[in-house]
Amino acid sequence: MKAKKEKPAKAPKVKKEKKRKGKAADASFDGDSFAAPAAKAKKAKVPARKVPADVYTLILLFSFLFFTAACVMMYLDLGSYK
Repeated sequence: MKAKKEKPAKAPKVKKEKKRKGKAADASFDGDSFAAPAAKAKKAKVPARKVPADVYTLILLFSFLFFTAACVMMYLDLGSYK
């Protein structure tokens, strides 16, 4: 059997610091106060719609039909009292 060749150990990579817009790259002691690191702005999560939009449209349609039927019935009822 052949023995596997051992690979030399790699040196760990040094991470570069990210540049921040309008803020100092390092949070250091500032004489009077401590400089806090800049917080990332998180996007607000939009909650997923539990009911499809078609249900709302259907409810509007039924409401309109009910209102129209009520107006027609009222008109016919008032016509009988003349």
